[in-house]
Amino acid sequence: MSDREHSTAPLPGGMFMPRGSVFVELAVTIIPFIMLVLVSMQGAVIGLTSLSLYYSTTRAAREASLFTADSAANRVAAIVAIVTGYAGGLGVDTSDLTVTVCPLLNPGCPGQDPAGGNQYFVISARKPLRFFLGLGSVTIGAKAVSRNEPV
Repeated sequence: MSDREHSTAPLPGGMFMPRGSVFVELAVTIIPFIMLVLVSMQGAVIGLTSLSLYYSTTRAAREASLFTADSAANRVAAIVAIVTGYAGGLGVDTSDLTVTVCPLLNPGCPGQDPAGGNQYFVISARKPLRFFLGLGSVTIGAKAVSRNEPV
């Protein structure tokens, strides 16, 4: 058999491309392209979640600095409700969202402590986010600092 019987279309200069080369080129390029699209979409999800948590914590800090509650536990519950409400409204799954409220001088406090009057406090929100196909996870976090009103 001659080269003409095994080829599809002539190339410039009288050369012929063997059959199946387009399929091989497609197979080589489609996988990196799909991976690029998936990584871009995952980056967008991470960015949107990060931005949503940042917005939620800053809004909660602004609102929490203005209201007073009858006890520290009620105040912390109200702050957590504000953060989860804003985050949920922005499309963040709040089932595994962790919100802590601590004094500024002790930002890693073990308990929920909204600090006293005229003192600074930190609201921290952390959310683990799984990648597509369960290939790993990353923890997204946001913090906001505010000052309590004088008592």
